[in-house]
Amino acid sequence: PAIVTGDWALGETVVDGVTGWHLPSPYCVEDMSDLLIEALSDTQRLKQFGANAMKRAEAHFTWSGVAGKLNRIVAN
Repeated sequence: PAIVTGDWALGETVVDGVTGWHLPSPYCVEDMSDLLIEALSDTQRLKQFGANAMKRAEAHFTWSGVAGKLNRIVAN
């Protein structure tokens, strides 16, 4: 699982609360520390987020999946 800001490409790949967390304010130390404490306090949740992230990556971000999406964009 990852902690990301929502304004970059990672914001599209990480589903907040499912595969990781979106940091509300990328330059706020308190927000980052709160999320780190939350993430590290529940190892079972970390494992679940990691499993969710792997499933999402396999479903949406394989080379063949990306190539198929590009082919559809070009075809349209």
